[in-house]
Amino acid sequence: IELVSDIATKIPEKRLTQKFIITALRKGLLVCASWDFQVIILMPPLNITFEEINEGLKKIESALQEICSLSD
Repeated sequence: IELVSDIATKIPEKRLTQKFIITALRKGLLVCASWDFQVIILMPPLNITFEEINEGLKKIESALQEICSLSD
């Protein structure tokens, strides 16, 4: 996942990525980032259930909404 602040330029926003990772961790979601904080990496286990996927997606959505409201 790449987070950008300007859709036209599509340049990854490192600060948004860092904020997302911190917010996701606070919500109990473990995510990784590339070494330069340009890409968010999701690595769910192979035996994940649909319920766990839905819970993780809700946490991702919540974290994205939270960092978007903070950056305004």
